[in-house]
Amino acid sequence: MNKILERLKNTKIKPRQAVYPLIITVFIGLTITFFILSAQFLSANLNKALVADTGPVSVGSVQLDLAGYAIVAHKLGIAIEKPAPAPIPLPPPAPTPPPAHPATPPSPQKPSSTSSAAPDVPTSLVELSKMLAASSTKK
Repeated sequence: MNKILERLKNTKIKPRQAVYPLIITVFIGLTITFFILSAQFLSANLNKALVADTGPVSVGSVQLDLAGYAIVAHKLGIAIEKPAPAPIPLPPPAPTPPPAHPATPPSPQKPSSTSSAAPDVPTSLVELSKMLAASSTKK
């Protein structure tokens, strides 16, 4: 340490001559320090924003205010398209039991003419869709 002080004394640099280089050195040091800190801050926050959260979603389902939307859409002249109702699936038909005596065919039943007015029961999906379309146009 003494050797360094002796060398500084022997040199012709005065403290007045070292002020500007010292200020510039401190300024460059502060600039580098702030750059490193800001790069770390930005990197950490970008990682938080872009990495998908693997935990369970704690937010509940989103509910839309369709009544308010309909009012605004009407004022702006926007047509609201309502989705078509999903067709109701019919249960599969029950399997028919085999006849007790295969030699004797089942006797055909004659439709009675005095039967009461039975409601229309669809036997296929086509008939069901026709009935649904007819009932929706009546309203």
